This record gives sequence, C-alpha cells and structure tokens, in this order.
Amino acid sequence: MSARARQPQGPQNAGLDPRSFETLADLYPEDAVFAVDAQRSIVFWSKGAEKVLGFRAEEVLGQHCLKANRCGSCMRGCGIAEHGRVREVPLVMFRPDGSSIRVKKTAQAFFDETGVFQGGVEVLRPETGPKGDDERARIEWALAREPRNMEAAAALLGMSRATFWRKRKKLGLT
Repeated sequence: MSARARQPQGPQNAGLDPRSFETLADLYPEDAVFAVDAQRSIVFWSKGAEKVLGFRAEEVLGQHCLKANRCGSCMRGCGIAEHGRVREVPLVMFRPDGSSIRVKKTAQAFFDETGVFQGGVEVLRPETGPKGDDERARIEWALAREPRNMEAAAALLGMSRATFWRKRKKLGLT
C-alpha cells in the first residue's frame, strides 16, 4: 500500500481498496481525489489533492475529512452519506495557507447490504479558467464569471481579493 493510502476501517471494509482509488486518481491527475471510510477518516489522498488543497497525504491520512476539507458546506455536512451521490456541486475550499480555490465536487458513497454508509470517494475539480502566463486573460475570465463579486473572482484564480485588486490595477482593468 502506498504512502497515499491506508486500509479503511469498518465492517468488511465495504470493499474499499485503496489501490482502486489510485487507479481512479490516475484518470484525474489535476484534480483532488480522496476517499473516506465509514467514520469519514481519509483512507486515500491523491497527488492532485495535495496540489489542489495544500495538504500532504501524511498530514491527513487517518484523519477526519474535515481536517483537509475546509469549506462552509463541508462543515454543515457534505451530503454524500445522506444522498449517496453528489454531482458538480460548486464549493469554495480554503487551503492551509489561507488562500481559497473554487472547485466542483462529485462524490459517490458506498453502502453495505443493509444500507449503512461505509465510505465514499470524492473528486474536486478546480475551476481555474485559462491556463498559462497570460495574467490579463485569466483576470478577464474571472471578472466575466463574477462581475459583481471581486472576492469570488479572486477565489476562481486562487488568490486573495487584495492581490486580485492589485493585479487588476496594474493591468488597467479597474
């Protein structure tokens, strides 16, 4: 088992094999892919999750999912155990350095034969907009997406509102 996975806990482990999650993560290398067991402890954390959310696997494996998933919706309950499946839900996640990033969450729960939650897998896809070094194009894209909310526009690019404002001013986009 890799350093990015640990054996899930719970009845028969609900068929949760961390090696399967590694295969899934290979399909989404730029996204945060992670899995939890029945107690919502993290049992898999992808390299993409490290990059997107800012926590190393060693910091979160075995910890409750709220240690690494910091957002208002997460604190109220993610919905995966209640609904079984969550698709393309927009969230703003907060990283350990204080920055934020907008993502779309897709998740699937696993239940045992009696319907008891046994764990789940989640994919958080960053909403990053244009790639590359064209700062003007990136800022214009964020402004087009969030024309009335500078904090949300800044979060689309993973920067603070102050940094976003300074870059807009420098580029004459104010």
